[in-house]
Amino acid sequence: MASFQTVQVSEAEVHVAISGEVDAHAAEALRALLPHLRSRVVVLDFTHAGLLHDLLFAVLTEPRDGGRRLRLLGLSEHQRRLLHYLHYELDGRGQLLARPTSPLV
Repeated sequence: MASFQTVQVSEAEVHVAISGEVDAHAAEALRALLPHLRSRVVVLDFTHAGLLHDLLFAVLTEPRDGGRRLRLLGLSEHQRRLLHYLHYELDGRGQLLARPTSPLV
């Protein structure tokens, strides 16, 4: 079972340290938590998380209201590759960015 520890770093940024296994229930809990975090930048730190179930990546790539940005820390290369398959990538600071898709020819 995952746990979330939220720390308001500044008015513009909040960090959420995630530990434990992020299963479907934890992914849904994170989905419910995100709209309540009023900062422009939300840093999700998975450094101390265990297994991350696939549903988490669906939650992370859902559209965000108000231009909120997500930064993701502590992901493995495999997890970054999953984001790539979903047409997302992380920049050098871990910010989640949508990749443009090219039309099939």
